[in-house]
Amino acid sequence: MVPDCDELFAHRAEKYDRFVAAEDFQGNLLRTVMQLSQLDSAQVVTDLGTGTGRVAYLIAPHVRHVYGIEPVSGMRQVAEAKKHERGINNVDFLAGEHKAIPLPDSSVDLIIEGWAYLKAFVFTYPSWRPEFDAIVPEMRRILRPGKGVILIETMGSLHLWKEIPARTAVLYDYFEKERRLRRVTIRADYRFSSLAEAVDLGTFFFGDEAGAEIRRLGDCVVPEATAIWHGTI
Repeated sequence: MVPDCDELFAHRAEKYDRFVAAEDFQGNLLRTVMQLSQLDSAQVVTDLGTGTGRVAYLIAPHVRHVYGIEPVSGMRQVAEAKKHERGINNVDFLAGEHKAIPLPDSSVDLIIEGWAYLKAFVFTYPSWRPEFDAIVPEMRRILRPGKGVILIETMGSLHLWKEIPARTAVLYDYFEKERRLRRVTIRADYRFSSLAEAVDLGTFFFGDEAGAEIRRLGDCVVPEATAIWHGTI
C-alpha cells in the first residue's frame, strides 16, 4: 500500500521531517546548489514547496534571507518550531503555493523548488499543462531580472532509474526542451540510524512494498538519485 500524500503531509509532518532529515547524508545537494547558483550573503531566495524547511535551512547560512512557501499548515508548524529551536532569524515560512506566491514583484534572486512540481504534475496529469502555464509566469513575476531557478526532483528511490518512466519523462522533457533548463544528477542517499528506522520511515513514505524490500536488503542506507535543473525561466 502506498501512503496517501494528503494524509502524510497534513497530519504526519513530524514523521515526514524525520524521514527527509535522513536524505543526502553525503551532502551533495547543498554542494551542487552552491556551485550552480553561486549563493552569496546578498541573495534573497524563495524555496517553493518548502515542506518542513529542509532545503530552506540548508541554504540559510549562505544567503541574506529565505522565504519558504508551503500550503500545508502542519508542515509550516514543524518548520517554524525548528526555526525557534535553532534561533534562526533569516528564514520565514509563508502560506502559499506555486501558482500564488505571496511575495512582491521582482523581489528574489533565486527560486528553488524541491520535489513539489512532480507531485503537481502527477495530480493534474494528463491535464498538467494549464498548471505549469500558471506556474511559470508566477515564477517570473517574483524574480529579479536575469535571475534563475533551481528545480529538484527524484531520479529514483531504492532503485535508481536507468531510464526515466514514460509519464515522468513528459515533465522532465518540458523542463529541458521547452524551458531550456540544464540538468545534473547527484546521489542523495538516505542514511538512517538503524535498519529498523529505515524500514519504519521507508514504509511510511514509500509504502509497504518498499519497506519490505528495505528489510530484505538489510541496509540502513537507502539509495536515492536526484536531478537538479538550473537556468533562467
